[in-house]
Amino acid sequence: MTAIQMSLNSSQKSPKGVKKKSSSSQNLSGFQIKVPNQKAFEVDTPEDQIKMHQLLLAVAKKGGGKSTAVCNLLSFLKKDKCLDRLFVITSSWESNKPLFDFLGLPIDKEDVYDPDLCAKDTIDDIISKATEETKEYDEYHHKMRLHKQMKSALKNVKSDRDIGNLDPALLMAAYEDDVVENPPQHKWNGRRPVLAVFVDDAQSSPLFRSGRFLNLCIRHRHVGSSEKTRMGVSMFICVQNYTAQHGGIPKAIRDNVSTMMLYKTRSANVLKTIMEDISDQITDEEFFSVYEQACQDEHDFLFIDWAPKKHRFRRCFDQYLPVASDATINGDKSRRSGADHPSERTGQDSVKEGAYSRSLASKVGGRLPGGIPKPGQKHDKHRNRLR
Repeated sequence: MTAIQMSLNSSQKSPKGVKKKSSSSQNLSGFQIKVPNQKAFEVDTPEDQIKMHQLLLAVAKKGGGKSTAVCNLLSFLKKDKCLDRLFVITSSWESNKPLFDFLGLPIDKEDVYDPDLCAKDTIDDIISKATEETKEYDEYHHKMRLHKQMKSALKNVKSDRDIGNLDPALLMAAYEDDVVENPPQHKWNGRRPVLAVFVDDAQSSPLFRSGRFLNLCIRHRHVGSSEKTRMGVSMFICVQNYTAQHGGIPKAIRDNVSTMMLYKTRSANVLKTIMEDISDQITDEEFFSVYEQACQDEHDFLFIDWAPKKHRFRRCFDQYLPVASDATINGDKSRRSGADHPSERTGQDSVKEGAYSRSLASKVGGRLPGGIPKPGQKHDKHRNRLR
């Protein structure tokens, strides 16, 4: 029993001569919370694709490969029809344009912004364009309903006399919207477009010190929405520093992150902060284990998913790194057994584990990842295996 619990228990003791009444919980009627039938992630994505809309952070030193990796992820989303329009905020547009063109990303020059210019104007313009997309989407479906109603009504018109039987309001609305004979047109063929914002080389710019940018990151899933349609945008942000005295990621943004790409770092403070941010989902030992499994080569990264469909961790984008706590995903306790746990996999290449992780773990607080021996302890090279 902790000191706090002992203190609480002692303060709750009944006075002498007074019998303490037994307490029991009691359910109250009429106070149950009702949840609307609405998904937090509005965009349907393939099974192994990330959820959308979301906020992604890619954290790596200069030249670490984060921009290239994020652009590849955006191209995967475009291929899966989960990205239609991309806004880019970057100070390196000209040098990165060949990469955007190579990957076939949907970027219009009018959707490219300089982070050193007025942050308010940049964010307001993006929100305005998202709102216009919603307006066009709502108008298209309104006109399509009119067109279908008019088409159905005209089936009963056999002669000029039958025209008088048509609903005057319907007839006038259809003529005003020019949908009596031809259906309306929409650049996305009636689909609600998937919008995203890619922020790169902007961490030390005025943009990151702007309250408008902070607000966009926090409420990005609601941007441009109307009473009928939830539009929203996804945020993909590349940074060199996760925490820093000047130019670091504000905690309000870190608390709203959906996924993170974490490259190899020797900063114990960064790892400790990230461990604290995900401590409710994974143990320290699991974190160190998957971190070392993921960051083996120069441009490798640990992909962390706070809203996973299957597993919370991947090595880059294409290799799952299962951990025991994945069993809590969707309440699927069966993930604790069988081949889903990395320590139970066989027949694969073992993960290299060395002094780097031991020294890093000792800096963070002496916690060692599973499978990494303490000094003088024999190392079982077959402990951690991946699929």
